[in-house]
Amino acid sequence: MNKALKLLVMYFVFAVAFIVLGTAFYFLFLNVLNFSAGQKMLFFNKELVFKSFMYMCCILAVIICPCLAYFRIRHRGGIIQLLFYIALCAVTWILLFPLCLNKGAGAGVFEESKAKEHVVTAGYFRESEGTVYYLSKDLKSSEAGSAVDSVIIDTGDTGTVKFAQITSSPDFRLFKNAEPYSDILLKQSFGNSSTFKEFSFRDLLTRAAQAKTKGGTFWLGFLSLALALCCVYGISHMFDWKLVNASFVILFTGFILCINLLYFGPLFENLRTKLAGNGLMISLSTYFDAPLLVLFNLFLSFVFIVIGIIRFFKKNSDADEA
Repeated sequence: MNKALKLLVMYFVFAVAFIVLGTAFYFLFLNVLNFSAGQKMLFFNKELVFKSFMYMCCILAVIICPCLAYFRIRHRGGIIQLLFYIALCAVTWILLFPLCLNKGAGAGVFEESKAKEHVVTAGYFRESEGTVYYLSKDLKSSEAGSAVDSVIIDTGDTGTVKFAQITSSPDFRLFKNAEPYSDILLKQSFGNSSTFKEFSFRDLLTRAAQAKTKGGTFWLGFLSLALALCCVYGISHMFDWKLVNASFVILFTGFILCINLLYFGPLFENLRTKLAGNGLMISLSTYFDAPLLVLFNLFLSFVFIVIGIIRFFKKNSDADEA
């Protein structure tokens, strides 16, 4: 019972720590996206803080159960601990996760992370596509049609310098090429944040919200991911070596998440095209959004459960013989 209660305490400790740290870092990330050189950075913005908080709550619901399975490796208990784990998983995915999706939709967690507006501040040289701009006043994308004087330097072979007025428009290259940042100087400093776009949890949360809206078997199909993640508990004591068990829990958790995150991307495009003409997949697609993905999650869940059951009885058998 004591180890089961430790699992419950660890659930809340990890949840609080993850949300506090995650919210702080994600808020900082959003601040950087909306920052322009020469401006003051906001240390508090209610809207961005709430968006960061809800986004971290959604991610927490996805990863917390495997984290509890990892914790169980060093604090192994019996049936009561397992029942506590099942209850925590059920509360997380049946109650908390849908609630986070509902609240997160209002906070904009499904929207792409990018600057609300582009600002080209005065007094800085900015280069884009071989042309350098130096503006006399700030130019904002939200003020369409406004114009400012600018020095424009061609860095090509001609090397011309001219004075001209720049008009704010969505097609202005310093606006377009700065995406997803507000200022192209920030993008040149931090790089393109789309590098890991294929691994974005936002796409996963969007699919979850869509499945929840459809309801019924579509929502249950998405929850096959939840089942697979929760069932890694079954391999948390597969071996006698704790380090090996920890490695397997981390490895398979990452494997499950990667497949579910990448399945709808270009990596599996050919596979999805081939399956589009498969009779079984066509039939199952009337019940699930991604039938193959659902079957994959269910298969892994079954394997993990069987391994856990076999290991449980083997341990008891060894204990009786001793």
